[in-house]
Amino acid sequence: MSDYQRMISAATVGYGAKPFPDGTFDAPVDGSVSALHDTADPVGSVLRVAGLYAVARRAGQLPDRVEPSASPAPPETRPLITDTHGFLIERALAARPVLDGALADIASAGLRLPPRLIPGMLRLQQSDVVTQALWDAIGSGGQWYAVEHYGRNHRALRNMLRTEVTEWPKEADYTHGDTAKRLSWLATARTLDPDRARDLVLEHWASEDAESRAALLAAFASPENDADEPFLEAALDDRAVTVRSAAIAVLGGRARSRYLDRMKARAAQIFSVKKSLLGVKITVHPLPGPDAVSVRDGLSTTKPEAVVARTPITFWSEVFGAVTPEKVARALSETEHQPVLAALTGSALRGNDPAWAVPLLQRCLPGDYATYFDSATAHPAISSEMIRALTNIAETAPLTRIVAGLPRPFTPDVAAALFGSLAGAGWGTARQRREAAAHLAAGYPLDWLRRFATLVDNTADEELHKFYATIFELLTLRSDLAKELR
Repeated sequence: MSDYQRMISAATVGYGAKPFPDGTFDAPVDGSVSALHDTADPVGSVLRVAGLYAVARRAGQLPDRVEPSASPAPPETRPLITDTHGFLIERALAARPVLDGALADIASAGLRLPPRLIPGMLRLQQSDVVTQALWDAIGSGGQWYAVEHYGRNHRALRNMLRTEVTEWPKEADYTHGDTAKRLSWLATARTLDPDRARDLVLEHWASEDAESRAALLAAFASPENDADEPFLEAALDDRAVTVRSAAIAVLGGRARSRYLDRMKARAAQIFSVKKSLLGVKITVHPLPGPDAVSVRDGLSTTKPEAVVARTPITFWSEVFGAVTPEKVARALSETEHQPVLAALTGSALRGNDPAWAVPLLQRCLPGDYATYFDSATAHPAISSEMIRALTNIAETAPLTRIVAGLPRPFTPDVAAALFGSLAGAGWGTARQRREAAAHLAAGYPLDWLRRFATLVDNTADEELHKFYATIFELLTLRSDLAKELR
């Protein structure tokens, strides 16, 4: 019987029949029993020692040795930002574009955020991907915390902890995974062995539904592999229109393909150019009636714009030869040629060719411009002209989307074009205006601050005044953040 059991017996049977144990008590309480035991108060002694046991059991036991579950964080190599800088960063939390720029500046300056801000910064990225700037700005300790807290496989950390794949991925991920896992497998496998990856796709192709076939075809857009072309060409005969459309999109976006060669052969017959003293006259010819090959390529019309839009602008530059883009745009600006002009503008936007896109945009804004124009990659001259073209279009606030994708800081011509179209950028809901203001403030060079101050002072419209004032406030915040780095 242990001393603890003898003590319980003394309390229940009676102290006279079962005296208080006189031995050594258990390790957690042994050193403290003598201070609690009073021979003149046996009942109280039993109760006090029982309470001591209860406290010891609740407190647990101090381990003799602690084995860490992970290696400690490496030592920091970056100095902390100042307290003022940290306060300004907290103010920027509500304006993500400004915050992203501030983090990039901290990272490039070789500084790091204080530990108290790191958990909140990582929470902002839980549904997104941690950027390289944030990863650098949180320092060694923050990176250690991110891995320990979220795990190495968390989607937000996938770009930071990605290792170069050298082994063939598990084919079960493709054969039994969901769509996202299958597409991820295909992207990885194509970087290692594109032919083997395509062979596995073909092996299961007949059992795929139309939605899966279309998604898998889109994955073959990049990187380009010449050996994929027979597979893509065969998809033009697929029974599902969505799959045929996906094949056309991939083949039409390649640098070279038999599909593009067929488009060029048709395109060569569309325009005839005649020069005279009065200028340039361009005649537009309809397509011949669609044959089986045309229908297979997605052309079931005689309208020439269907081919013009799918043919690279480099080809059209050769067709028109010495005729300048400005003259072509003027010659095609007649009402009857507007669909062809819009298609040619789309081709120039897709080719990111400012020499053609700018004069064409000055004459025509295609209704489907968003299909061809990406503000994140477009030439600055094209973005500037697109901004001017969209100034007076309020539906769905198109400038808000364009501003969000523009590279920062804005180039001088883009900044000037936006300044002339700020009212257009302020269209939309209150939330869209706040988002647009944040993107504008994040992109404008700081030397535009005085111009915005003047604009705020001279604007009478209440809604526009609030919009411009928000831009000015956030641009001032950026200026204060920049001062902390000097």
